[in-house]
Amino acid sequence: MVYTILVIFLVILSIWIYRKVSSKKEDDIAKPSAANNNSKSEPRDFLKDADGWLNTPKPLKEMLSESRSYVIDKIIELLNYGGIYERKYAAFALGQIGEKRFLQCLENRLTQETVKGVQEAIGSAKVGILRASLDEGFSEMDRRKIITAAYNRYL
Repeated sequence: MVYTILVIFLVILSIWIYRKVSSKKEDDIAKPSAANNNSKSEPRDFLKDADGWLNTPKPLKEMLSESRSYVIDKIIELLNYGGIYERKYAAFALGQIGEKRFLQCLENRLTQETVKGVQEAIGSAKVGILRASLDEGFSEMDRRKIITAAYNRYL
């Protein structure tokens, strides 16, 4: 009797674990619509998306306005040493911030990166900076549109 209950418990536990594991996406690419609460007409706000993945104590945009160089240094650190999602969203964040000086950092990371989703994020961020850098007077919205379009081509 005890063994029967134990076997039933183990079967139920196994089913529960299987469902949890199989419900997670194997590929590390999050669909923009799933990660973004913006309307369909507005391009994805990668800095807002990054708040959750980079575990910021307050919105990343707010932190950038308070201590820009410190926050950028931390984002670059996550790009190089963070987990998969941290690297991915760090790349998106740098792309949306849009300074040309980030291009070399993104290129260096791209040559080392082995995860396809992170490579795609880095590539999209580079496209955003190359086509609409902050240094050339383009807006964040311009970069968001370009990064979103570039990233959607991968999906």
